[in-house]
Formats: sequence, C-alpha cells, structure tokens
Amino acid sequence: MLTSLHSCLGPRPHARYLVWVEYLGPRFFGSARNGQGLPSVTCTLDSALQGLSIVRRQTDTGARETPATASAPRSSVKHGTGMYYSCSVHGSSRTDAGVHALGNAFHIDTWRSGRSFEAWCHASEPNRPALSSESFRQLLNHRLEGTAVRVVRSVEVPRTLHARHNASRRRYIYRIVANCGRNASLFEHDALWAVPQRLDLDELQRNAAMLEGYHDFSTFRSAGCQAKSAVRTVDEVCVVQRPVPFAYTQLGSCPSHVETECQSIEIHVKGRSFLYNQVRRMVGALVAAASPNPGPSCESLLNAKDSSALGTSLAPPNGLYLADVEYDQLDDMCRSVSDHDSCQAVTKLCHETALQLPCPEDGPFISSYTATSPLASVRFHATDTGWRCTLTTGDEGEYVREDTFPPPMEDHSYPFPIVSALIRGVWAEHLSQKPIHFPFPFN
Repeated sequence: MLTSLHSCLGPRPHARYLVWVEYLGPRFFGSARNGQGLPSVTCTLDSALQGLSIVRRQTDTGARETPATASAPRSSVKHGTGMYYSCSVHGSSRTDAGVHALGNAFHIDTWRSGRSFEAWCHASEPNRPALSSESFRQLLNHRLEGTAVRVVRSVEVPRTLHARHNASRRRYIYRIVANCGRNASLFEHDALWAVPQRLDLDELQRNAAMLEGYHDFSTFRSAGCQAKSAVRTVDEVCVVQRPVPFAYTQLGSCPSHVETECQSIEIHVKGRSFLYNQVRRMVGALVAAASPNPGPSCESLLNAKDSSALGTSLAPPNGLYLADVEYDQLDDMCRSVSDHDSCQAVTKLCHETALQLPCPEDGPFISSYTATSPLASVRFHATDTGWRCTLTTGDEGEYVREDTFPPPMEDHSYPFPIVSALIRGVWAEHLSQKPIHFPFPFN
C-alpha cells in the first residue's frame, strides 16, 4: 500500500535553484543540447549533476548537510542518511558556438530520491531544504572542476519561476580591438574581435543610438530564425572605451604606437529578448558604418527590413559575451522561498507552539479530520481538486486555507502524516502572517 501510494503521489521537485553560469564559448558547440553528442554547456551541467548526493550528519548543534564523494555509489554513503538527487536543467538564453557567458542563467530542479515513503511520513522536518544556495553552488563547482564552466551565483527560487520565461532583461557585451596593426594576440584570440582598421568612435556612437527603442529588426536576424515576429525593444546600445588589453601593450615592435593608436572598445546591448544572431549582426553593421569606407547607416538598414540588405556583416562569435540575465523582483521571490522552506518559519514554529494533533481512530487514511487543542480547533477535509483547512483561534475568528494537492487515493483520502503536515503548515502561516506555498514537496 505504501509503495503504491508513493507512486500515486508522483515525483515532485524538492527544490529549484536559479544559477548564473560563466563559460568559455569556444569549448562548446553552443549552450543548448544539440542532439548530436557534441559538447554543450547544458550537457556539461547534466553530467556534473548526475549522481548528485549529500550526506546528512547529526552534530551536537543539530543536522547539517555535506557533499558526498562525487563518484561515491549509494551503498558507500555511511554515517548518516544518504540523500540522492535527480536533476533537470533549463536555460534562459541559447548562445551559439564560440559565444562566451559571464552570467547565463539556468534553473535546476532537484528531486530527492534517497528517502522512502515511510521516512518522509515520519520525518520531523519534512520541508527541510536539500542544500542552501551557496552549498549547492560549491558542490556543483566541485563537480565542474576540469571543465570550462563555473557557477558564479545560486539562489533558491519558487518552483513557478522559469529561467527563460521569467527573464526581464538580457545584457550582452561585445569586445573589439581595432587598429593594432596585427592580428589578435594569442592570449586574446578567442576573447575578442581584432578589427585591422581604425574605427570612427563618433560614428559608432551615432549609429548605436539608432538601434535603441522599438523597431522591426528583420534586417538583423539570420536565416533559420524561428521567431514569428521581428519586432523587438532594445533598451540600450552604448559604446564604451576601455584600456588596451595587457597582451597588446607588452608585445609588438612598437608598444608606444599600440598604446596611443590601438582602440579597445566594448559595445553593450540590453533588452528583454533578441532574434537569432541579432546582436552579432548589429555589431557587424556598427563596425561597417564606422569603418574608413563606411557601409550603410543602421537607420537605413532598419528601414530596409530585409536581411539581405546587411549582406555578410556578422561579427564573429568569440567577441560576444552574455554578461547577465536579470529578473525583476528576484529578492522578493527569494525571500518568499526562504519563508516557505526555512525550518524556523514552519517546523520550528509548529513545534514551539505545540499544536496537538492526535492520530485518528479510523485508520491512517482519512478524507476529513477534526481536532481541538488549547490553541485552536481544526477542521480539514478533502475536496475534488485538493483540500481545505479551517482554523478557529479564539477571538481571532476563522482562518481558512485551501489549495490543490489532489488526494492520492481513489476514495479522496490522504495519509494522516500528510494531513498533519498540511495543518501544521497552515498553522505556521497563520502565526507568521507569511504565505506558505503548498503543497509541500513531499518526496
């Protein structure tokens, strides 16, 4: 019965982490899975997450979670309760082969698979987070050693947040070194675009301003773009001068000439979303317009609304960096998760207030439940799509909470441990005046 009930409940994500990842673009054939077995950023993350495990050890001050040996099989985890996780990875932005990232975002779902149904039914902390965000980042980076991928930031987020759909803005940086009299330095070869001629910075900035705003960017998308509309809003296109890279000032026959004549330029582009190759084609058009033999202005290219008008002006991928993916109200969402998952917000609060919930006399599977304690009277019953819980607390009147968590049994009943945990969650929500996300991730 317990086994069949566990299968009825189905897999539920234990936690969702939003991570920002940096990587060296030339090491991969793009960020997304390609179906051909070629190296990609997502596949590298998948490999690092395979067999992810932690060991929960008891100490004098309470429970703590530490990473297990990266390659340790399940049977080798000792001196504690082993928890193993299956994970899925979803990216926010697809980057082409050769394109770098300083902060491409991915959300990673983890399913805890190392505990049986009986274990979580009787666990004193059924809603304990698997790992803190920082511990998850450190563990993932440990497993990514030897690859060209690193996690620079990690936060736990609500399970409703999607890395791609909820992204508010994406920021790109394109690096250019111009007029240095030779090809790119060996140390910068894969990190920027070496343009042989000098660029007119005033013309570069003037054309960059033309690309800002709400436009039809049909001219700036490559063949194979699957977007239904080419209309996009570009929030910012700005040109920034930087010091000449170290390698260019130390090498060459005339370092002084390099320092005075060489141009180090960054083009910053920010917007919610972009077309396929849009940023690289925009940079290619800007460089062409600012060259000694200038090409068409970006204004005329926008008006053309024809990709053939730009010709082959596509900037190479190695100079492009996905610098950041931004999410509005991320701090509020993370605070909500912290309130939801923290033992202080749920488990500790329930234990301190000692809400008494005696076991029912009619068996472990119930569709309704009523209890009275010195603190409150409780009425719980299953509905067609979930459950409803009513608390009556003295002078404060009734507090009603309902949510969708379909009963796992055909007779619309829940096992009492689930009912008890849900009631305690409602009680904690009522006392803390902070919303709790239901259902709890029992797995």
